[in-house]
Amino acid sequence: METCTERTVDATQSLCPRCESLVPAEILIRGGAAYLRKACPTHGQMEVLLDASAARYLAGRRPGGRPAADAPLDLRQDLRTTPDQAVCVVVIDVTDACNLRCPTCFAAAEGHRFLSMAGFERALGAALARKPDLDLLQISGGEPTIHPQILEIVARAQAAGVRVVQINTNGIRIARDDDFLAALGRLQPAVYLSFDTFRPHIYQELRGARLLDLKLRAVERLASLGIAITLACTVQRGLNEDELADIVRFGMSHPSVRAVVFQPTFYAGRAPDHDPGERVTSSEVLERLEQQVGGVLKANDFVPVPCCNPACTQVTFVFREGDVTVPLTRLVDPADYEEFLRGRLVDATLSDLVNQPSTGPAQADAPC
Repeated sequence: METCTERTVDATQSLCPRCESLVPAEILIRGGAAYLRKACPTHGQMEVLLDASAARYLAGRRPGGRPAADAPLDLRQDLRTTPDQAVCVVVIDVTDACNLRCPTCFAAAEGHRFLSMAGFERALGAALARKPDLDLLQISGGEPTIHPQILEIVARAQAAGVRVVQINTNGIRIARDDDFLAALGRLQPAVYLSFDTFRPHIYQELRGARLLDLKLRAVERLASLGIAITLACTVQRGLNEDELADIVRFGMSHPSVRAVVFQPTFYAGRAPDHDPGERVTSSEVLERLEQQVGGVLKANDFVPVPCCNPACTQVTFVFREGDVTVPLTRLVDPADYEEFLRGRLVDATLSDLVNQPSTGPAQADAPC
């Protein structure tokens, strides 16, 4: 139902968070924000904040299409891929065991199971059958570095032709185990390192331990071997929203840090109870980052990744030389390159982008 203060922009389906039944839902705009309203016949109506910026949410809907008709209706089913859906990143969980008990862990990892090499081979084969030129495979968990065959897993994926094999890790073993570090130096996987704060007490609240020294040591040890690092920061309201710029500046100071990712807390698993209308959204992260960096980056420098849900991923690329930092969006108009970039994570080089014919104004002489 539409009123003068809200409007419905789409009808969809969702899950009731209490009984997990599939229920009708609608996406609506109200007060400048985007919400998902769903109605369970047993537990009633409820709303979830999708994005604090309705304009950014709606803009993010343009590049991608609707989900394939034969996509699974129930998230408890096997999440198979379909011919109409692009595959950009594959994540294979190799264990449900972990050497931390993070209060924010949406996977609630605390098991003792490890994926066998045969099981990994099957999962990898299925991924490559779907996309033979797979750009990125992320090895995750649990904590994948405690898998007894993690090095063989990385080597097997590399030998199969995956362009980038990335380990999603808390960095503890990297910081402490010299032999393991040396093996990583030989294999040169990318590392997706959780890095949330520069304040030990915030690590205690988010991760259940004071990890700052270990995180800094892991970064230095990886950088000494030239291993590409992505810093992944979990952002939680009232805890570390004021440190976004500090983490970006830290990443820029390390040549081995290729990316910084800000991930608003996903309230599942061990994550604390929350008001679904008060969670931090990606648009709020971008607005806070703009405020903290003093104009070096602006929220509108970030654009939706074409193959994602509009609320999922916003990205920018930054060129840095000395003290000069220039976002790519100051040089080209992303709207001109949606089709060119769709489904390409690795092989879309800067020279490709610059040489691609643009339908918009020429940008070659854009000021830096």
